[in-house]
Amino acid sequence: MYLSSAIVAAPTYEDGYVAYLDNLYWAEQYDQAHGILGIAKKAFGEPLPDEIHYKESRLLYFEQKYEESY
Repeated sequence: MYLSSAIVAAPTYEDGYVAYLDNLYWAEQYDQAHGILGIAKKAFGEPLPDEIHYKESRLLYFEQKYEESY
């Protein structure tokens, strides 16, 4: 609840997304993590900040999409 509120309150605050994505990874809620990454992409555009880009790569790795994660 707090992390979703944080990205709504400050949509270009990178740490809010990073913390939220970490939380979702621990809970194995990968579909929801894709949704948060979509919100980050809208907020930041391309290229994504390094830490968020790393989280995207990590998500793809967890989903065994190794080529895409690289």
